[in-house]
Amino acid sequence: SSYRYISMTRNPWDALVSYYWYNVFVRDELKLLQKWPESQWGRICKRSFNEWIDIKSSLEDISSPNRSDCNPLEYISMCNESHVDKKINNWIKFETLQKDFNLLCFLLGIEHNELKRFKSGHKLINKHYSFYYTDDSMKKVEDAFPKTIKKFGYSFDRRVK
Repeated sequence: SSYRYISMTRNPWDALVSYYWYNVFVRDELKLLQKWPESQWGRICKRSFNEWIDIKSSLEDISSPNRSDCNPLEYISMCNESHVDKKINNWIKFETLQKDFNLLCFLLGIEHNELKRFKSGHKLINKHYSFYYTDDSMKKVEDAFPKTIKKFGYSFDRRVK
């Protein structure tokens, strides 16, 4: 077949923190957080994140066509794990986005451009993803993304304790 199947992946622990901040931003919860002293933001967000991943949401809250009652971890897992498919012959990893995009453009015989950054201003706390996790939530993500972790060799980076 002359078709190329292309998909993208991201470290699941990092992806879930990104989705958390996107939800906080979209729901205008940043205004609530900003009412607290800035010195408290890290503690509040870490606790909030670990509660948030388990909160069941209705279909309106999580744009999921297949689930009407799931938590953010289940939703992100469902979306990502379903794309780990043997048909995919070109992967773009978020961690090496520009490099992988350039390679794909080369393989397709098209000129590449510098990719722009979007949604990079949502986080009030610019900490490594490991800051947000407890041992329990780290394990939940590991259990929810077996195909992604195995295929791409992702592991939890304990940069922040």
